Amino acid sequence: MIQNITKTAQDKIARLSYQVKVLAGFGVIILSMAAYAYVMHVTIQSVRETEARVIHSHKVIGHAQYVIKQLIDMETGKRGFQITGNEHFLEPYNSGREGFLLETAILENLVSGEPSQVATLQAIKRYAEEWQDTIAVPAIKLRRSVNRGEESEEDVIDSFKQEAGKQLMDTIRSIVEDFISVEQALIEKRQAESLRVSEWSFVVSIAGMSIAVIFGFVVVVAVVRGIASSFNDELAKAIRSREMVLNAAGEGIFGVDLDGLCTFINPKAERLLGLKEGELIGQSHHVLCHHTRPDGSHYPRTESPIFAAFMEGKIKTVDDEIFWRKDGSGLPVEYTSTPVFEDGETAGAVVVFRDIAERKATELALRKSDERFTKSQDFANIGTWDWNIQTGDLYWSDQIAPLFGHETGALEMTYDNFVAAIHPDDRERVTNAVTACVEKGIEYNIEHRAVWPDGTTRYLLEKGDVVRDDDGKPLNMLGVVQDITPAKEAEWAVQKSEEQYREIVEGTDDLVTVVDSTGHFLFVNHKANDIYGVPPEECVGRLAFDFIHPDDRESTAIAFNRWVTNKETCQTYENRQQNANGQVFYMLWTVNIYYDETGEIATVRSIARDITERHEMQAQLIQSSKMATLGEMATGVAHELNQPLNIMRMVLNNVLRKMKKNDANPEYLRNKLGKIDAQIERSTQIIDHMRIFGRKPGMTPELLDPRHMVDSTLGLIGEQLRLAGIEVTVESPGTCPPVLGHQVQVEQVLLNLFGNARDVLKERPDDDKRIAVTIGETSDNVVIAVEDTGGGISEDDIKHVFEPFFTTKDVGQGTGLGLSISYGIINDMGGNIAAANTDDGARFVISLPASNEDTAVA
Repeated sequence: MIQNITKTAQDKIARLSYQVKVLAGFGVIILSMAAYAYVMHVTIQSVRETEARVIHSHKVIGHAQYVIKQLIDMETGKRGFQITGNEHFLEPYNSGREGFLLETAILENLVSGEPSQVATLQAIKRYAEEWQDTIAVPAIKLRRSVNRGEESEEDVIDSFKQEAGKQLMDTIRSIVEDFISVEQALIEKRQAESLRVSEWSFVVSIAGMSIAVIFGFVVVVAVVRGIASSFNDELAKAIRSREMVLNAAGEGIFGVDLDGLCTFINPKAERLLGLKEGELIGQSHHVLCHHTRPDGSHYPRTESPIFAAFMEGKIKTVDDEIFWRKDGSGLPVEYTSTPVFEDGETAGAVVVFRDIAERKATELALRKSDERFTKSQDFANIGTWDWNIQTGDLYWSDQIAPLFGHETGALEMTYDNFVAAIHPDDRERVTNAVTACVEKGIEYNIEHRAVWPDGTTRYLLEKGDVVRDDDGKPLNMLGVVQDITPAKEAEWAVQKSEEQYREIVEGTDDLVTVVDSTGHFLFVNHKANDIYGVPPEECVGRLAFDFIHPDDRESTAIAFNRWVTNKETCQTYENRQQNANGQVFYMLWTVNIYYDETGEIATVRSIARDITERHEMQAQLIQSSKMATLGEMATGVAHELNQPLNIMRMVLNNVLRKMKKNDANPEYLRNKLGKIDAQIERSTQIIDHMRIFGRKPGMTPELLDPRHMVDSTLGLIGEQLRLAGIEVTVESPGTCPPVLGHQVQVEQVLLNLFGNARDVLKERPDDDKRIAVTIGETSDNVVIAVEDTGGGISEDDIKHVFEPFFTTKDVGQGTGLGLSISYGIINDMGGNIAAANTDDGARFVISLPASNEDTAVA
């Protein structure tokens, strides 16, 4: 039957004309070529679409992995700032937040055609916003409050131990990983579809080619060549498209075959690895870049996740490994190795990797911060604990056991062990405090003692609070414990010191005061009863200046302002205090001024000794010295008085002689009586001056003219100096500011200086006996210098001239108190007296504060 049908067909074909046969042959060839062209077109389109979709999915996976990296940066930055309070850690947090928003926006565009992936992406964003609003922002705000001192470190620790943020971040990462898994599944699906299309096109192509060969080999060859050329063009276009994607990728991408040889590499990978395409293509990536582990040990190729990807046909993701650059330096990377399938079999893998050096640096900084936090707990003797109220489980940090006298890890973490370690006398109080915190929400803040195994007692401070569920049920109790034994010992030492200080302050016979910056008493000891006539508690709040003698207030204020202007911290000063009954006390103050950080006065703390008795004895000594000086001046004064008496005797003798001769007319008598009256006036002035000099000085100082003081002193001793052949010169300016003091005291000082110069000069055989007095002024002082030509004072003696009872005179010629008393007088006036040698003799310089009166004396 079949043979008959075949024979019939052959007969019919044989009867066809040559032209028909040619046309039929060409027709079959054309139809075969058309079918082949269609199949090739479908195949090329399928290859291009599959390649584009695979690259698209790889790009989606890359961006999704970068989303994970941004989430890690956000969490790392947040935790770093939360632990350390260093704003630097917010840089990865902020950049991670911006990167997350950018990457999710890119992903939304890339997966817009996949509703399920769009929904997953929305879920990722929603959870991320929840983490941002409920975890990150409150944590950052709390840490900044701690930095400003508005919250405590314990609040940060409490917040840090909450697991909500970690759980939420783990959920986000899990969703992103599911998102990546979907894309990876799509890659596998698309590669399988591409394989089926390729198989179908292969069968059709074989059939078409067979027919074409039967009916027209030459034509078919020509047509096939044309189609092949077109196919090559399309394939080249697809390859260029793939290269554009690879070149634009922000991650390093390369491919390997089953032998581990590199099949392609993108520019980013070249830059990261420091290798050119020609140096890597056809070479083993593992040998060149993946041969050694980070610790320096050999890395077998069979243990590499890249190798495992195409051996197992599964995607492998590694978040921390090292690729080695051409220059030998290590590149920390995270990578994904995706198997590539061909004809249903793995043909190699595509590796996408990213430089994580910056992330590693952030993680290292975070680890160091954690280490610092742990060390800070060690240094501060602080431990943290977490008690699960439901299960009874108790977590202790490593520092807890040493706080209770045990080696780290040697104390079993149970609530009973904790209670047993508490001092028996404190145990009930601590357990009651724990119960009150759990049941009533009362703050757990307690100090108690702990007894160590060796019997040592330590003082601990514990603070904690309870974490509750939405219904208020207690779940966990978190807290910190700190060894405060050194603080307690310091507190006891301070208390003991304060008690000793109080005993000293209240036991001393000196007046002790503390004054604030406005001059009001903050503290006065018991001596206020004697000096001020007021109980100490009634002095507090009153102005210290109210108790200064009215005549000393101005000079005290001037001295104090000078100290403050010069930023002096300690000074001694003498003034008078007057109590409520008008009684006056001479007080010697030691004043300590304390300044704040701005340089302003904070407090003034002073100790004052009652020197009234000493002052009276000094006054007696000065008075005795004056009397001695008057005694020494007796001869000179007698001569001063003899001169006017002799003149009066001569005038009277002349008058009597005239009267005997009846030659004394009224005009003559008036003239002679006038001369007698002038000599009487001169004698009266001498006697009055001596009387005033011999009196005790008054209590109130007065303004003194420096030139008048010198002249009045020379009025007392000038005749003695003249008789001793001593020339006296006085040089002074036209006007000079006054000084504040007692004239008789200044005259006593000048008399002592003039007398000492006289005693030295009258022993000299030559005629060069001079005393030069110079009066002048500086910016704040009046200066009186007394210089003689007596040869000076030896270098050894000049150091001691102001010491009591020191004298260079012969025995019986001086008390040795003159210059000592002079030094005390000038010092009490706020001035200074100094001695020095000149070329011809000695020079004593008195420096006294110029009065701030507006008028100067002429």
